[in-house]
Amino acid sequence: MSLPLPPLRRSRQLVFTAIFFAALSVGSPQASANVRDDVDAAFAAGAYERVELLALRASADWDTLPADDCAHVYLTTGFALIMLERASDARNYFRRALDADPTLRLDPVRISPKFRMVFDDVKATYIPHPPASRDHATTLPIMRGPQARSVMANLLLPGSGQWLEGRRGRGAVIAGAQLAAAGALVWRLDALRRSRDAYLHEHDRTRVTDAYDRYYDDTRWAWCAGIAAGIVYLAAQTDLALFREGETASGQPQARWDMVPDTDGGRVVLRIRW
Repeated sequence: MSLPLPPLRRSRQLVFTAIFFAALSVGSPQASANVRDDVDAAFAAGAYERVELLALRASADWDTLPADDCAHVYLTTGFALIMLERASDARNYFRRALDADPTLRLDPVRISPKFRMVFDDVKATYIPHPPASRDHATTLPIMRGPQARSVMANLLLPGSGQWLEGRRGRGAVIAGAQLAAAGALVWRLDALRRSRDAYLHEHDRTRVTDAYDRYYDDTRWAWCAGIAAGIVYLAAQTDLALFREGETASGQPQARWDMVPDTDGGRVVLRIRW
């Protein structure tokens, strides 16, 4: 035997059910297909903030809508933003409308000059993009890292890995720095060995203090040379690990991320050089 739900609990259940079905209707293809009518109705009612909200909610389904519907929604959203005194944002929507339909024109009789002045100014500087720009896709080229032989060679002689990967100028500089640091380390170790022997074999009390000072100074310089050689070695390995294939003739890496379109309807090119 089931008991009737209390009035408060029943009302809460009805509210949750209504919210659930409303969410389904917003995400359904039918709702996406009617976005043009919804935007027109909101604009006619003066609900300009709702026009922008509807356009943002339907942005995930632009690829399933005809180009003329996309252009109409973008255009109407631009009109709504002008009414909200957001002309800069309206320009972005006008560019996106032109991306969907480059032949778009405004009727000088039916459309207010308040709208046409902004739209015509955008169209005067508009550069058409290929149809693929509607996908809002981000193109990320895959770049190969260093080869295994380059990594192994670089572990033995820093700079040789960069040389094998075609970055000969950088490889020569790194190899030269590593050899110089290693040479300085060998020199300071030899000086340390000689000063240590001199200190241990010094029996004259008047000169033992000077012998110890030389031994102490050589110890510090040997440590400094060792640290410098280690820094150069680690820097060489890190530089090779960050290497990616795709360089210019001058030896500079050229990594590109192309994003089309951005909010201004243009193409963004990011180049990372290291």
